[in-house]
Amino acid sequence: MNKDHAASLVHPSGEQPSVEPVAGSPIPVDTYVGRVDVDWDPDAAVTPLGQLPFFIEYLKQAGLFDGWVAGCPLHYTSPNAPLKRDLLGTVLLSILSGHWRYAHITALRADRVNPPLLGMARILSEDAVRRGLAKIDAVAGETWLQENLDYVTRPLLREPWILDVDTTVKPLFSGRGWQGHSIALRLDGWRRQRRVVLLRRKLEGALAISEQDANGQQLLSFATVDARKQVWEYGALVTSTDAEILTLGQAYRDRADTENDSDELKNQWGWTGFDLLRGSNTQDRNRCQTMARSVALVFNWRNLYVRLADPDHHLQAITCRPLLLTAIGRQTQHAGRTTHHVSSQHGRHGWARQVFTRIGAFFADLRRTAERLTPLERWYRILSQALVKYLHKRQLQPPQQIQAGTNTAMG
Repeated sequence: MNKDHAASLVHPSGEQPSVEPVAGSPIPVDTYVGRVDVDWDPDAAVTPLGQLPFFIEYLKQAGLFDGWVAGCPLHYTSPNAPLKRDLLGTVLLSILSGHWRYAHITALRADRVNPPLLGMARILSEDAVRRGLAKIDAVAGETWLQENLDYVTRPLLREPWILDVDTTVKPLFSGRGWQGHSIALRLDGWRRQRRVVLLRRKLEGALAISEQDANGQQLLSFATVDARKQVWEYGALVTSTDAEILTLGQAYRDRADTENDSDELKNQWGWTGFDLLRGSNTQDRNRCQTMARSVALVFNWRNLYVRLADPDHHLQAITCRPLLLTAIGRQTQHAGRTTHHVSSQHGRHGWARQVFTRIGAFFADLRRTAERLTPLERWYRILSQALVKYLHKRQLQPPQQIQAGTNTAMG
């Protein structure tokens, strides 16, 4: 009896059955040191901004974050609305992280370490941040943020400053060898006359000429100028000031680091992000302006803080963010005490630790005298320490407060 029959193979010969990994189980990966099991621990108290607690202490001691939250003119009507502190804390963490889109906020949602250190209950979603910022009245919001910006910089405006020259900008104008002439001019499209200053100086020595041949090859040659002729460099300025001509030229030359600051704000702090260039209606524009001013505020906070770390140099965000902010932070609790463990992969992590030790000692001393100092006096102490290089170790003094009940005569 022929019992041949077609056998039904569940798995073809030589193949293994596909097995779905069990959720939560480690995933094996093959590396150059052999097999490594990769596991997830979503509930661990860790953060990628492991060095942020030092900055948080700076904000607390200076009263900057509390003042920013307290003055915010945001009013929710729903009992389920988020807290203002959670909204502004989310904005702060996003800006510090270098974000330039609201969608980037999602990367912060699982941080269980830093939000409580800021007094926050939770990090908000990107949509909640958009809605919250849009609810801030335009006029009240501008006043609120300007007050906070002024609070940071006002103590320094009383000081005589000489701005550093940006040596990457070609120094076109100075008194050496320059001649100038000023005229009043009104071009088509101008509503009024403007002052136009023409500057020139004689060029001495060999002149280089850059050109291309027929194939596009760059050529460099030198020009020979007849001794009976003169070659001049010219510059034209349009201004509304009545300053002396060469003084005006010098003012244009001494542009200091403002160009570098603008570049840093745009490219390293998201100043042109967060839909700032796409406000399609009044509500969008108000939200964008609020976010832009908030970026500028946090930029000032952070730069002054970094001066505590390195009083002699300005460290741009692209340098100081990986050095003084990002690191693996792990939080543990034992016997009622919270400990924050930092693991930095930066090559200069030893220097950073020394810096934070010094900053911690400064704030420890400030805490010991905190009861005798007003918030404004503490801020002046912090500013004096941050700008010790420019103040030559001199202590900034806040304006004298008029005591309550003091009679003042009015003439």
